[in-house]
Amino acid sequence: MSQPISAARQHELGTGLVASTHLAECLAVDFATLLQTAAALPDAAVQCMRDAASKGITQRMALAATLLREAGQGDVTHWQSHPSDTVRGWACYLIGSDATLGLSEKLQAMQPLADDQHFGVREWA
Repeated sequence: MSQPISAARQHELGTGLVASTHLAECLAVDFATLLQTAAALPDAAVQCMRDAASKGITQRMALAATLLREAGQGDVTHWQSHPSDTVRGWACYLIGSDATLGLSEKLQAMQPLADDQHFGVREWA
């Protein structure tokens, strides 16, 4: 049986200070808080993510990439070295959803994320 995630640990995850250490932490990240903290997105974008809180993680990852791109924060290099594995995962979704890149360009851009030390980032890549 897994231990509950402490409020302090939840804060670290939600503000992007640390990477998750296991799947339960990965799934417990508050995307709206993380978007607000890491990207300082407009309130409407953060609310959009709050409204999606009941959706699955894949849908929320894709939405985060969309919200970042719409806010002019779609520069993958800015996100791919972030301490938060979730934020690095957003970089994966930004690459994957970039309609201006061809497949070989996407694969090349994704390579560093596919080699990431975190299991979640590698899976998203």
